[in-house]
Parts: sequence; structure tokens; C-alpha cells
Amino acid sequence: ALKHFQNQLTEYEREEIMDYSEIWYLGLDTKKIEGSQGSPHNSGYDDEHGSYLK
Repeated sequence: ALKHFQNQLTEYEREEIMDYSEIWYLGLDTKKIEGSQGSPHNSGYDDEHGSYLK
């Protein structure tokens, strides 16, 4: 997945993908959220209520 789609993944996705032996979905056509390690609310991926940002 990294070899072919690295430029379409966020930095977090490129790191996270290394933890898995199989990748079933990349979400290439979705609007990506660029989180930030250490940011509140799951590194910026969740709102203040814990719901995933869309």
C-alpha cells in the first residue's frame, strides 16, 4: 500500500499502516484530516465529545 499510495495517505496513516500485515481499505477518495500528535481529542481526529470528525 505504501509503495503505490504513499502520496495519498496522511503522515499518521503512513505510520499506522506499518502495524498491520493486511490493508483492506485506504479511503483514497475521502477528504483527509491531518491530525497532529499530542493535540487534544485523539490528535485532532475527534471533536470535544469524542466523535470522529468527518
